[in-house]
Amino acid sequence: MQDNEMKKRMENYERIIREILGAFSKLEFHIILESTIHRKIIPVDKNDERDKLLLEDIRTIVNDFAIEYNRTPILHSIFIKN
Repeated sequence: MQDNEMKKRMENYERIIREILGAFSKLEFHIILESTIHRKIIPVDKNDERDKLLLEDIRTIVNDFAIEYNRTPILHSIFIKN
């Protein structure tokens, strides 16, 4: 394939990607997420005490996981069967 033809294709791909990303930028994040995971997102009310506790639990779990992951990274080779 010639350089000029390849350049035109790349420009076309870039244009298509910009259009797709532009369409997604107009959507609310929860709509994209719900369509990706096929589940309804339940909104969090930061004024509700139970939701505050839930968010704190999630932060603690994620932080603990991050600390443990940094100590012992997950290696893909563990999941490969010989």
